Amino acid sequence: MNPERLIQDFLTHSQPRPLPWSLYEELLEEAYLKHRSDPQLYSVAGGDVLVVGDTHGDVYTSLAAARMEWGKLVFLGDYVDRGPYQLENLAFLLALELAYPEKVYLVRGNHESPLMNRRYGFMDVVASRYGRGAYRFFQRVFANMSYAAVIEERYLGVHGGLARRLRRVDEIAGLPKDDPEPLDEVAFEILWNDPDEAVEYFEPNPLRGRGTYLYGRRAVEEFLGGNGLEAIIRAHQPYEGGYREHFGGRVVTVFSCRYYPIGAPAALRIGPSGFRVEKIG
Repeated sequence: MNPERLIQDFLTHSQPRPLPWSLYEELLEEAYLKHRSDPQLYSVAGGDVLVVGDTHGDVYTSLAAARMEWGKLVFLGDYVDRGPYQLENLAFLLALELAYPEKVYLVRGNHESPLMNRRYGFMDVVASRYGRGAYRFFQRVFANMSYAAVIEERYLGVHGGLARRLRRVDEIAGLPKDDPEPLDEVAFEILWNDPDEAVEYFEPNPLRGRGTYLYGRRAVEEFLGGNGLEAIIRAHQPYEGGYREHFGGRVVTVFSCRYYPIGAPAALRIGPSGFRVEKIG
């Protein structure tokens, strides 16, 4: 399988074309082997990092982000479910990280799991195109995706945010691999938890349900201070304009799927002077 050729095919056709199963299966096998050996906590450095939030089957946003200038490219999860090009979006992103393993990083989101894929459509999309048995190949890839990235030694990039029992950022490196539905409490909360200005530390999240929590300003300040970090960059929630700062910029949400009512998809560019929001496409 030639990931560069697959990337070029996506970039040169105005309409994404379905992949034959033989090619997709090979892509998934190579992606599985890569993710199985990747650390749970990426270290991303080198200047000019572009961070992209949820894409949810929005292959056009992923293509537009890839066409932008960047030194490193980080995606913060939720590549499938909801959008019309779920299989194409995932294929393009997997090919991109295989072609540029030192420059492109895919972090796991809460929709990289069988429970969400069954509820929100990806499992049916796979079955309708490739047959019900094909989903297990996707599940292996999702179950081995990494949970977070430390960016320029200043920011923690993660899908949802803080977990109640997470004290040191390097504890993320010890989270288990090959976990289709994250059973580890810290791993689950990293994917699911949300910031809330009205919360001090942690409180149950009534909107997302059992096992999920809201985290507040003091929890964020203590975690960042104890780890020598400046901010948490996360995705997981759509906001108008695709961007929202919480706790005076100590937590930043970026959202990048055009199929939500957010306006133009957004990305976050990180450079020597800090970060700024940019529109994609």
